[in-house]
Amino acid sequence: MTKSYTQLSLHQRYQIQVLLQAGKNQGEIAELFGRSPFTLSRELKRNIPKRVRGAVHYKAELAQLKTDKRHYHKATYQLSSAITKDGKQTAIQWLEKVVLKK
Repeated sequence: MTKSYTQLSLHQRYQIQVLLQAGKNQGEIAELFGRSPFTLSRELKRNIPKRVRGAVHYKAELAQLKTDKRHYHKATYQLSSAITKDGKQTAIQWLEKVVLKK
């Protein structure tokens, strides 16, 4: 039996960014997405800059660009849609409605 894995979408990355800014921990975020805590841990480890002074925050746009770059050579991978502020706004609205219950 093989498992099927799916990449995090740009929308999910915006949601992760907003949830982290709201003070949620990795376990809580993973549970909200129905993902393994290891998946979220790996996402953050890969995509939080370590060498740039002051760059300790997860940024959805940067994470998506890095993912696109890592997977660009794969014939079956299609680059995500253009990064827009709409995705970020949608993630913020989702956070307020579902998580913070405003």
